[in-house]
Amino acid sequence: MTSNRKMILTAGILIVLLGLAIALQDDPYEKTDDSQLPDPLTLDAESVDKIEIVNQTEAMTFEKSGDVWRMTNPKQYKADTSFTTLVLDKLKEVRFERLVSEKKDKHDQFEVGENGSRVKAFAKGKEVLRLIVGKNTPDYRGTFVRLPDSDRVYATAASLGTGFKKKVEEWRDKTIVGLKEDELNRIEFSLEDGAYALVRKEIPSVEPAAEEKDRGDVATSRWEMEGDADFRFDQTRLNQMLSSFERMKWSEIVDAPETLETYGLEKSKLFVKLTSKDGKETTIKLGKYDETIRSVWIQIEGQPAVMQLRKHVYDRFNHGKGFYAATDKK
Repeated sequence: MTSNRKMILTAGILIVLLGLAIALQDDPYEKTDDSQLPDPLTLDAESVDKIEIVNQTEAMTFEKSGDVWRMTNPKQYKADTSFTTLVLDKLKEVRFERLVSEKKDKHDQFEVGENGSRVKAFAKGKEVLRLIVGKNTPDYRGTFVRLPDSDRVYATAASLGTGFKKKVEEWRDKTIVGLKEDELNRIEFSLEDGAYALVRKEIPSVEPAAEEKDRGDVATSRWEMEGDADFRFDQTRLNQMLSSFERMKWSEIVDAPETLETYGLEKSKLFVKLTSKDGKETTIKLGKYDETIRSVWIQIEGQPAVMQLRKHVYDRFNHGKGFYAATDKK
């Protein structure tokens, strides 16, 4: 047998084996009739004021207070702002794309049995949605779900994500102050590199140029170094510092510390005091730096909890006055 014939025979055998493998491969879905898919589950997100989630590890209740979602069971926390996008927005419309299985013994395989996440939504005390959320489909484009009163398992047209599997502590809002730059009026620093303060000054009203009006960038205020009106800022560094207080989050928290001495907060005179436009003051007390966790311990004055602030976040504002000076002074 020539080498060419051997190659042709080998290729033929591989093709046959590949065909057998494909034929014998288990279809992850049962072959079902998709002609009777349920209507989409539509939800008026604005009217929903309570959501219950029971997953494999915990049972949680979230309730809306004004525009803010709070966890009310098993603990009392303000919920992370992602709750709206990861849970509420995902439930606005759940569209069923395919009937996957009608067998009860397949529920655990798709994580819609005892290992599924049970979700209920309420509006003014009335239940408006019930759903069991399972795992993502293999292509991650959808999620396996089941209606509680049926054995049928469906694949949704879009992924519902992992929000329904998160734990209690993962839902806790980690925002420290959450103040935007345009909400601030004064910032006082007492740091190892010295003490100083920044104040917002109103710009006298003048008629802006036409091009300024068109761009919509007419400034009505500016930041000044208190006691030094001629101080010129490095605008990039100033903006980075001003924006840091809105995004600042803690990495770990101790709600009821036995003593502040452990965290270097008992006698510390280092702080950052933020004064908002309405006159409210928020003082961030600064404690010791822990090299093992690369974090600084902090505390909001008037609150018992102490928090870890990652060093790279702390370094956004832990600078002396000179750090913010423009380098092109004439």
